[in-house]
Amino acid sequence: MKTIHKYRLTPGDEVQELRMPEDASPLKVEFSLAAKSIFIWAELDAAGVMDPAVDVRRFKVFHTGQGIPADANYVGTTYNQMEPRSYHVYELVD
Repeated sequence: MKTIHKYRLTPGDEVQELRMPEDASPLKVEFSLAAKSIFIWAELDAAGVMDPAVDVRRFKVFHTGQGIPADANYVGTTYNQMEPRSYHVYELVD
């Protein structure tokens, strides 16, 4: 069985670590005006929810025009409807 979980990112420039299973698949990225945060919804195996050995995965939010490392994997794009600002979410891999 699978489940979908929500993870929060801030729209800043720093690398952010999320406790997310390695086999989780990000499905959607969306900016919440009320929370002033970016959320990632990811599908994962329900058995992994109860597993305390969750992996730490690194994500970074880039703005339009910023340089993106070659080893970064695209997750999704969202935008703030009240400001002319887009956010591009990438997972940083080693």
